[in-house]
Amino acid sequence: MKNELRRYFLNNRKKISNSDKKIWDDEIKNKVIESKAYKNAKSIFIYYSTVDEIDTKEIIKKAFLDKKEIYIPKITGKHKMIPVLLKSFEDLTYGKYKIKTSRLEITNENIDLTIVPGLSFDENKYRLGYGGGFYDYYIKNHKSFYIGLFYQINKSYKLNFDDFDQKLDLIITDKNIF
Repeated sequence: MKNELRRYFLNNRKKISNSDKKIWDDEIKNKVIESKAYKNAKSIFIYYSTVDEIDTKEIIKKAFLDKKEIYIPKITGKHKMIPVLLKSFEDLTYGKYKIKTSRLEITNENIDLTIVPGLSFDENKYRLGYGGGFYDYYIKNHKSFYIGLFYQINKSYKLNFDDFDQKLDLIITDKNIF
């Protein structure tokens, strides 16, 4: 069931025109940086987006300007990742699964705000991720404020299928905040 949903939402996301994607990504970015969670955060753990994900590079740029500590994921094992410090875009390198990470080894266990990717979400603030379990495992084991970024067109009715699925604190889309 989850794999069929993943395929559906990945295809749905690929159908978004470049002009809509740019507009929607800007809407999401603006909602993030206007949020109380962002404004109050001293440290932010955020994924470095791939081409078809919601663009986080502008959020990261703004966070650098706002003098926030930025951490991005580094895969360390099965279902495990750690936040590693990113001081500038020059620190980027490829990690496991060709996911960009930081070449710096500095980590932090007490992150104020964590921004989470995904394919779909529901109004109960559950998410459908890519299937690796990295974020569910991280959320279960770390205290932070969790925001998921999604396109409104990928909203689902119900997504908490398994006991290990973790709820987010806030969902931000191009249209709404849940």
